[in-house]
Amino acid sequence: MKKVLVVILGILVLAALGSPFLSGLIAERVVRESFENLNQRYAEAGHDIRAEIVRYDRGFGSSEIEWRVTSDSMKALSDVGEVILVDRAEHGLSGITTRTSLEKNGWYADFVDRRLGGRDPLQITTTYKITGGIETSAAVEAFALQAGEESAAVKPGRLAVAADEVAQGGAAAFD
Repeated sequence: MKKVLVVILGILVLAALGSPFLSGLIAERVVRESFENLNQRYAEAGHDIRAEIVRYDRGFGSSEIEWRVTSDSMKALSDVGEVILVDRAEHGLSGITTRTSLEKNGWYADFVDRRLGGRDPLQITTTYKITGGIETSAAVEAFALQAGEESAAVKPGRLAVAADEVAQGGAAAFD
């Protein structure tokens, strides 16, 4: 009886120790499938937006993912033809949580450095659940802009979006 308990306990310990690696593998699959689905939906709808994974460095307990969103329409309107995002992910027992940064975009880094004193007001967090669900929250801290005699104040805000495994019955919340 003691041997069976020791074996079961050993299996549970090994499973707990290996779960960050396993959740990282599963999350990578979920992320890659999400990109494929997103691109397919945009193409079917006739939009020229495309998202692609540039780099996916998966480690044992964490990953770093660099991806880009491109659009000719976006470039025509704003001279910004692509947005580069960097996700720093922590693997957990039930999925991974990422913190997303726009730091690799020169236009954004310049704005934060020159206009906001180096303080980035944008925080984007995404949770990829091992069951397939995805939850994203984007929050903007209050900040003020000054241009000569003119000034503008931006109030804080938050956007939350959740999608289940099927990605058809998601929910969104706005604050």
